[in-house]
Amino acid sequence: MQVRFLPGPLIKFMFFSYVLKNSETGKLYKGHTQDLQNRLKQHNSGKTKTTKNNLGYWKVIFQESFESREEAINREKYYKSAAGRKFFKAEGIHQELHNFNFRNKI
Repeated sequence: MQVRFLPGPLIKFMFFSYVLKNSETGKLYKGHTQDLQNRLKQHNSGKTKTTKNNLGYWKVIFQESFESREEAINREKYYKSAAGRKFFKAEGIHQELHNFNFRNKI
């Protein structure tokens, strides 16, 4: 069996690590995905086990993109670590994450 490659541009997939905030509780959720819009819909429709029992809706308040799933997963783990919390604080993102006002951002 011979494998042939068709000419054309290489399609690169993007992976995202992200932080969501709940409009009612202010709870933060950190994760990774390949399709950020679809993942946000899943969170808001109750199809995600860890976020379905929260009132209100979820909004992306921070995201980064990567060329590989491994990089996105590692960054998500970093967000959840003490070093990641320090990163958010040092960049001034910490206050932004906790003071995010949904009424002003819709």
